[in-house]
Amino acid sequence: MADNKIQEFVRKGSRASELKSFYDKKTVQHAYNFFVTIINDDRSNITRSTTNDSSRLTNFDEMPLLETWHIRNIALQNYDFKREIQKHGVLPRSFPVLEFDGFEVRIEFEEDDRGTIAYFVNWLQRRIINEKGIYRNPGLNKIDRIIVDVKDELGNRITSYAFLDAYFLKADPPTYDYTSSDTVKIGITFGADSFIQDFERYTEGDNQSPLNTRTNTGSGTFFNR
Repeated sequence: MADNKIQEFVRKGSRASELKSFYDKKTVQHAYNFFVTIINDDRSNITRSTTNDSSRLTNFDEMPLLETWHIRNIALQNYDFKREIQKHGVLPRSFPVLEFDGFEVRIEFEEDDRGTIAYFVNWLQRRIINEKGIYRNPGLNKIDRIIVDVKDELGNRITSYAFLDAYFLKADPPTYDYTSSDTVKIGITFGADSFIQDFERYTEGDNQSPLNTRTNTGSGTFFNR
């Protein structure tokens, strides 16, 4: 009888130890630990154009300054696959194939009392069509990159996404309401053809993917159409 009690005590102690080990090792990624940087230099954009007409970005005003607190959240898109099916007699054979028409990145901004985000939307639209209603050269309507750094609780970078040559697609209309004390929020959707993703805590061998065409020190994935 005493031996059974001892064995039960040992089993309970083992479960408690396993449970403690589980919580000691368990970590989570909090959604608020991220930092977005939008980079643009029109000196590089102008060199992409070979035209001398009104589609050029001559004397174009600079991108407005966007503060960290302007950005509330961001939604990223990754590669999608679809299932293809081939039938050999009565038996189907299925396999995944890439279903990809470019990326969409949606950022929700919070407006300030200067109208910075509304001006940013206008600035993005004017990069596509000039004041005469003429489309600008496609090489001039893009911004260099949108970078998203994901961090841990200590501020160390876990992974980063860099969407290259991003361009404006649409903006949510702002809502003004006499009955509300809420702040004005504007969601902006960008398009991009490619992105680079870096991982800080995994070696290159851990990151191998059929989409990889370039790897960086430590890690990295890159796919360009």
